[in-house]
Amino acid sequence: MPFECPGCKAGSLVITHSMELPPGADADETSVQLVHCPGCGLSGLAVYREDRRGALDRESWSHDGYQIDDTSLQWLKKSIRVCPSPSQRSCPCEGHSTLEKYDWAAVASSGISVVRRFDMRWVR
Repeated sequence: MPFECPGCKAGSLVITHSMELPPGADADETSVQLVHCPGCGLSGLAVYREDRRGALDRESWSHDGYQIDDTSLQWLKKSIRVCPSPSQRSCPCEGHSTLEKYDWAAVASSGISVVRRFDMRWVR
């Protein structure tokens, strides 16, 4: 299902690459995703985070998008592409080892150059 592009507002923003990371201190699930709109050419980063800690019937999640500079985008793309099993959280590859060290709850403070943040909105 596509998302709304923050650039052209069309429902054409798609996830092109994704890597599942192991549970961290603040999230049970983290997925680092690269997104692209073929309509206007916007590319960026999306981070899906899910936490099921606390009460048994409670869970919280966030899916945030970031327009980032080209250097950061190419670095992330390379980190994900080198992985032989990007959907396997326990993969011992260099890409997983590198990306799991980042604070994906605070992307801008992790050294990734963020141009702007946007909501990942599904198009229905």
